[in-house]
Amino acid sequence: MKTCPKCREILGNDAEICFNCQYDFNYKRVLSPEELSEKRNKETQRTQEFLEFQEILDKQKEEQIKKNPYYEYEIVTVDDLANGRVDDIKLANIIKEYARKGWRLHTVFTNELGKNATSATLGNIGTGSNSTIDQTVLIFERCIRA
Repeated sequence: MKTCPKCREILGNDAEICFNCQYDFNYKRVLSPEELSEKRNKETQRTQEFLEFQEILDKQKEEQIKKNPYYEYEIVTVDDLANGRVDDIKLANIIKEYARKGWRLHTVFTNELGKNATSATLGNIGTGSNSTIDQTVLIFERCIRA
């Protein structure tokens, strides 16, 4: 908070002119009516210039958006086999199928689903397997408007 030195009005810190007596904190005095009018005209002109500039930017942005292509995305998931191996034949077939339809493979990642542990015993002989089951996630992309 700041106080006007002329009329002692309490103002906010960002106030440039006292609303009560028109004291200007930048000039350190009360401005004449002509000076106030000129200052307001300059502010109005700056506001108008800003609005015109903003309008130009909005038009440029709109034109750029029209130039940009639009894409669509498709997500396909493939689970690993029961033994934890990647089902590479199924993956290859999916990629080929989507490529024929105009899609391109954009991203691939795996998502761990859990552990698969199996065991069997017959008398004193036992066997077992322990594997991690993952899910392969394929993200395809296709341009729908250039």
